Amino acid sequence: MTEQEPEKSDSEWPGFWAYVGRSFADGAKESLRWFLIGAVIGAVVLGGVGAYYFGWTGLGIGLIAGAVIGGIGLWWMYMSALP
Repeated sequence: MTEQEPEKSDSEWPGFWAYVGRSFADGAKESLRWFLIGAVIGAVVLGGVGAYYFGWTGLGIGLIAGAVIGGIGLWWMYMSALP
């Protein structure tokens, strides 16, 4: 019994969609990287300020607020710098 080879398509569409998927994944990965860097910087800065002025409670609130504000802020700057 002989096996038949599947017909090969000359279409460029599969390659196009693979490129689109890789580009989307790379963009999402890069955006997430900048968000995480901003979150760490914001958490350290606002956590330190909160701990200095308000003690342990200020540290906790500063860490959370700094992570959110810093992450969104640096992500927004990154997205604004894109062409």
